[in-house]
Amino acid sequence: MMALPDRSSGKLVAMTAVVVSALLLGACSGAGDSDVRRNAGAQDPTDDVAGLIAKVAPDQPEVIAPSAEGKKLVAEAGDVTVSVPVNPDKAITLNPSSEGKSTALALKVNLPEEVSAGPGRVATDGTVVYEATGDGADAAVQVLQDGSVRLQTITPAPGGPDEFTYTFGEGVSPVSTKDGGIELLQDTGEVALTVGTVGQAWAVDANGTEVATKYKIEGDELIQTVTPGPGAVYPIVADPKITRAWWNTTVYFKRKETRRIGDGLTGLAMVAVAIPDPTIMKIVGAGAGLGWAYVRWIYSSGKCLKFVYVMNAANVWEPYGGDEAGGYCKKKKK
Repeated sequence: MMALPDRSSGKLVAMTAVVVSALLLGACSGAGDSDVRRNAGAQDPTDDVAGLIAKVAPDQPEVIAPSAEGKKLVAEAGDVTVSVPVNPDKAITLNPSSEGKSTALALKVNLPEEVSAGPGRVATDGTVVYEATGDGADAAVQVLQDGSVRLQTITPAPGGPDEFTYTFGEGVSPVSTKDGGIELLQDTGEVALTVGTVGQAWAVDANGTEVATKYKIEGDELIQTVTPGPGAVYPIVADPKITRAWWNTTVYFKRKETRRIGDGLTGLAMVAVAIPDPTIMKIVGAGAGLGWAYVRWIYSSGKCLKFVYVMNAANVWEPYGGDEAGGYCKKKKK
């Protein structure tokens, strides 16, 4: 059994959730009182779900309670603005909060398609809970202090869902990294760039005992498979953690674009305009530290060029190929 972390320092006071729920009642048109109001007196099922997560989940930063803005719940965490919809069919968005960043740079993630749930409600600790409308799994979203977002599924009993499929918006696909991790790549057609990362898969039962789980990638879908053992105690909580990559981004160029960059600044400028992030576009377009002979050598060796951007640090031009970035170097344009 895994050690259960002390959550007392990370809890938000109950008043926060009461205020948020009150705001939701006035702001979320089309949602009934029962959709957003916490029950008076008896223990709220929303808090039951949040309490289970707090009991068994691996240690984490403090949960940030969102504020109601129309039909969305919005939280500022680190340098990321996270928007959590009340409607479970809408996407959660993570957008850099830095000045000059466009909403076009927002990373979207959808709740699993296997989850059929009612509108999101805010628990006392700031967790947004979507209670199942039938015998399926509940879902929960936590915005964490470090700017990451955890999407939990809670399977209540044997026979419930054991696979959960996540998608990340148009043009964004999960790919495996060389170190066994998962990054989210946005393909513009000319370049691909890292817009997010996915934390290691985990699942635990109601006693905090680890349950076997893993990810698999099928096209643009990330599927978490949970395999409970015979001694597993339900409910079972499973989770991917999503982090928006706003300060550490890699830009991948294909073969054609690598050859074009090797022709000099004019070719580089033509390729750079395809990068949706204006800051990185300007840095790449300037070509600082890039040697044209070096790029031509990369191309002649059958590889492609990538640019690694780390805010407030040295930026690096490197070759890549093979299965890196999901085989993007050899990938044909759609």
